[in-house]
Amino acid sequence: MTIVIAMSACRSIPHEITRESHEPCELDPRSAVTVDGLATCVDCATTSFAVSVQTDSLAHRSLLQQQEFIGYSAGPAREDHSQHQKSCGVSTRMSHARAQTTHEVIDMRYHTAQLTTAPRDLRMDAQIAREPDFEALRKRAFNLRWAECPPDVIPLTAADPDLPIAPAITAALVRYITTPHLPYGPAAGLPEFRSAVAAHFMRTKSAEIDPTRVIAANSAASAITLVAREVLRAGDEVVVQDPVDFLVSESVRRAGATIRLWRADNGRFTPDGLRDAWGNRTRALFVCHPHNPLGTLWSPAEVQAIAEFASEREATLVSDEVWSDVVLDGRKFRSFAAHGDDTCHAWVVHGMSKGFAMAGLRVGSVIAPSRAAADTFVSNQGFAQTIEGVSTLSQIAATAALRDAGAWHSEFLAHCARLRDHAIKRLSKLEGVRIPRAPEATFVLFANVQATAIAEDELARRIERIARVRVVPGSPRWFGNGAAGHIRLSLATTREVLDEALDRMQAAWQDILHNAV
Repeated sequence: MTIVIAMSACRSIPHEITRESHEPCELDPRSAVTVDGLATCVDCATTSFAVSVQTDSLAHRSLLQQQEFIGYSAGPAREDHSQHQKSCGVSTRMSHARAQTTHEVIDMRYHTAQLTTAPRDLRMDAQIAREPDFEALRKRAFNLRWAECPPDVIPLTAADPDLPIAPAITAALVRYITTPHLPYGPAAGLPEFRSAVAAHFMRTKSAEIDPTRVIAANSAASAITLVAREVLRAGDEVVVQDPVDFLVSESVRRAGATIRLWRADNGRFTPDGLRDAWGNRTRALFVCHPHNPLGTLWSPAEVQAIAEFASEREATLVSDEVWSDVVLDGRKFRSFAAHGDDTCHAWVVHGMSKGFAMAGLRVGSVIAPSRAAADTFVSNQGFAQTIEGVSTLSQIAATAALRDAGAWHSEFLAHCARLRDHAIKRLSKLEGVRIPRAPEATFVLFANVQATAIAEDELARRIERIARVRVVPGSPRWFGNGAAGHIRLSLATTREVLDEALDRMQAAWQDILHNAV
């Protein structure tokens, strides 16, 4: 029996074989896996390759799973390896499409990175150069994005990356569902998920937390709403930043509390501003760290000072840290989860939608201040009664992302930083647009457009109508009154898409400024 797997780093089919390798290259002596040939796509010039496994049994199924291949196809054994090479279309000038007519081939175009024994240049090519499937995004990407836009409009809107997820996530999901049982999981989350989150916070967020403090939640948006319901009572007074992502203030309002605004000072939230916002009846502080939409990041010393401020007033502190996996330029991040033992009893919300492109899996977590607080939260908010909870499949994917997608994540951050710098240079050349400082975190730009003398909602409408690019206006609906005079652009796409959007805006900018029709 011969198992043949076609590996490719792009979506273009067929691939013409433009380079041949008649000398099999052994990848792993334990697996009898050989590279039969190298191919280059005639459209995008990315490299692909095919591997074959020769065996007399199905024992290689488990081996393939160990190697993190996620598909296989069995065909008749061939003693003549060169003849086999010709039949599978790898060492001749034959396309993969034709190969499928002569031999079963499993297309693994997105999973080259999981071949840990493959040549490094091929692994890295698949790791960082995979193109989004925009046809799929047009069908799947909702929430102001591709599926909700006219076909000629480019959305730089909701903060949900266009980029494909890490191959480790796909592989983990497929491995899990090959065993066809999907029962309920533990109320607070799978042990491996809770441990992975705790380890991730220790490794990347300067916070040592016990896994028993972690509760799996159905997205960060759901998590912050449940935390607000847990710690607030109707009529409580809560300090919230302005501007800030609407979900922070929305969660407070849904709990029946009233809001006092901590206003930004020259684009940053300062201790003086916090003191000015605080009232005699203030019971809690809700913050977004790193901040959306400003892209600012508090230093470890500032985090410590804010936690101490809340503790001195015996106020509860809740931190939305869904952007904490998009900290740029190698900056250090300190989570408020490190202050669970403080008098402020800090609660932290984390999610996988921003840093790992997993919005559709709806998976996040709550970091409670203690194990006792976590147990009470699970009971009070319906987790123990299966009213709340998150899919086990989503937790499997998140666990793989946190444990195994480090290389993908590092390149994602570098990509975001490159596009941030590129976009700032281009947008700053537009009349009336100002970006005072580069964001320290997030993959969004919050551009000041006050000098255009056009209200942010109207400007966003003109940009879409004339340039066919959709952006998010800095209106109270999305970010509060403090966002007036700004527009937000999401940059987590390809350089080509971003440049197309910026080209359109640049070409149409004078019409946008002067055409109100």
